[in-house]
Amino acid sequence: MRIARNSNLYHRLRIIMSSTMIFLVTIMASTAAAKSYEVPQQQQQQHLEQKLSKTFKFPSVHTAHEYLTLSHFIYHFDGDTNETQLPYDDLELHLFEDNPANGCVMVVSSPLRKYVAAVFRGTDSDSDWIHDLQASKVPFGPVNGGDPIIEDVLVHKGFNKALFNTGRLQEDCQFDRVLSSIQSVTSVHPDYQVITTGHSLGGALSVLMAAGLAALLAPPSDGMDADQYNLRSDRARTRDATVTTTISAIAFAAPLTGDPNFKAYVDSVSYLGVWNHVLLNDLVPRVPFEKWNYSHPGHTIWFQREAARAYYLHSGDESLGYKGVPEEWKDSPYSVEVHKIPNYVDYMERRSLVWPGVYYVNSFEKIKAEVDDFYRRKTFDTIMVDEDALI
Repeated sequence: MRIARNSNLYHRLRIIMSSTMIFLVTIMASTAAAKSYEVPQQQQQQHLEQKLSKTFKFPSVHTAHEYLTLSHFIYHFDGDTNETQLPYDDLELHLFEDNPANGCVMVVSSPLRKYVAAVFRGTDSDSDWIHDLQASKVPFGPVNGGDPIIEDVLVHKGFNKALFNTGRLQEDCQFDRVLSSIQSVTSVHPDYQVITTGHSLGGALSVLMAAGLAALLAPPSDGMDADQYNLRSDRARTRDATVTTTISAIAFAAPLTGDPNFKAYVDSVSYLGVWNHVLLNDLVPRVPFEKWNYSHPGHTIWFQREAARAYYLHSGDESLGYKGVPEEWKDSPYSVEVHKIPNYVDYMERRSLVWPGVYYVNSFEKIKAEVDDFYRRKTFDTIMVDEDALI
């Protein structure tokens, strides 16, 4: 009986071993077959990693507030540091200019927080509004001839003119002067993060400036695929890369800046991050209207009454499970009064800094959120913030 059992056991073992060998051979064959598709799979993985890389670089609430403070400060600054102290003690002023042809911009750096920032002033005069209202589109780059910064994209004519118009008395444009100023810092401190920021018109110019810097300064090996590299103009290809970290536009109430191709370019560059903060039903970030073939590049952080919410690349990404801005984004009536920068400062200082878990963000809205606890958090937070005091 024992011999029969051992024989049966031996027979079963042979069957198991044979089945195992067949399974292993099948796995090996599948692996060998998979190797033939190695390049496409790597490209898909790189594309996914490139898209995901934009989700891990949220500006902190204190970082966003610092750039909002700079965007507010430039409205009242005339460039004289003897008369007006910069808002942070460690800041160094490298460039300040204010002229009718281009508007107002300053370049500052922070040795403590290791950044260099171009800060653009928002709409503050009749000539600024003329730039705002020129809603037709032009190639992104010089207005007096010459190669565009990025091929095959169109941007808002007025914003582009403010950045690239040379005026009557200047040989170079504001973009080139800001670029040179930034390079003077990054050539000495290549680890500094490059920031552009501003409110309203200043926010739009900060987005254009960041896109131009990404094309001109950052090396193509840092996330720009071959197709996007080929979009760069000859002017971009001939410049030496001097930035080894990231480039970020931290904008507030920025209007739409370019066509869908401009958005596609900005959204594709992994070392470029664009964050547009929008308060409630502010009119300006909704114009020029999307029906005129304008698109919002980068991410949208929406300051709402019950909470702040972030929307991945504004319109979302189904493949990553992220929502786009909801339908109520388009709900009117819109408000021009809300657009004023003191209201943005008030929201951040009385809400975001006090309770950042509710009134600031560190993750994007998901298509299938397990628990939407904004109302629970809102109830918990009402003792800290007077809801009726906000416009």
